[in-house]
Amino acid sequence: MSPGLKRAILIFNTLGFVAYLVWLSRFSTSETMRTQDGIIYYVPCLPFLFLYLLMLPSRGYRAACVVA
Repeated sequence: MSPGLKRAILIFNTLGFVAYLVWLSRFSTSETMRTQDGIIYYVPCLPFLFLYLLMLPSRGYRAACVVA
């Protein structure tokens, strides 16, 4: 992946994540953290975090593939 494309994806992901957190901050803590249904508000954060993990620089090795 080219560095320019990677940077654009990271910027777009960061803007989306910040916008979602700003939207999430409008709710009271009792709505989101103290009720069982409140966790649903935090589930959309997972794709943002997953994309950050995918964009980390590689460590120079590949995972072993086991074929049965």
